[in-house]
Amino acid sequence: MILVRATIPSSEVEPVHCGDGVEAQAVRIHLANDSLVVYNIYKPPTKRLEAGELLTQATQELVLIAGDFNAHHPTINSTTRMNLDGRHLVELLTDVPEITLINTGEPTHTLGGTLDLTFISTELVPVAQWEMDDELTSDHFATTTTLRMELLPPSPRPSPRWNTKKANWKLYQDELQKWFSNYEPAEDIDQLNQDLTDAIQHAAEKAIPKTNPTNRHHKD
Repeated sequence: MILVRATIPSSEVEPVHCGDGVEAQAVRIHLANDSLVVYNIYKPPTKRLEAGELLTQATQELVLIAGDFNAHHPTINSTTRMNLDGRHLVELLTDVPEITLINTGEPTHTLGGTLDLTFISTELVPVAQWEMDDELTSDHFATTTTLRMELLPPSPRPSPRWNTKKANWKLYQDELQKWFSNYEPAEDIDQLNQDLTDAIQHAAEKAIPKTNPTNRHHKD
């Protein structure tokens, strides 16, 4: 599952094919001057990984690819015998210099081995930090990847709107009548206009409730 903070502009992306039975999710994070596509991958142990199209995404755009790949190879610090998926990934890392594995070499599983891998666009390596949390009660340790990148500023919160369907129009009229009864008209037309505007605003505040709209152009 991929969760994105509601204040961060983002959009869903159709993930590329990663092999039959391989689960993939993707979302695009909109940055100040670019975008970053984040992939979440799970490859069951009995399925074959087809990561060629996935990793070569880094030749076209900025990516962060993380997940449980169940791949074994000495290059990724696997403690078990190399498998076809591990060899496949290592060959791709050689063939596609635009993508980099940023794991530090620490085991990500309680029994040892590095099953949970994080790949990022090579140009992002200088702004990336990878860490592991070994205190969570699971057979897999949680990993955290931090990228020091500038996001788009959040969209301004929509202004509240008058809910005229729930207005108390009698109270509204009474408030304006009360104001008019005690008002001494100004000689200056601009001041007269301002006074009337203020009176209408005051009556509306008293008699008409407001809605509280929220930004809906992106999802959590």
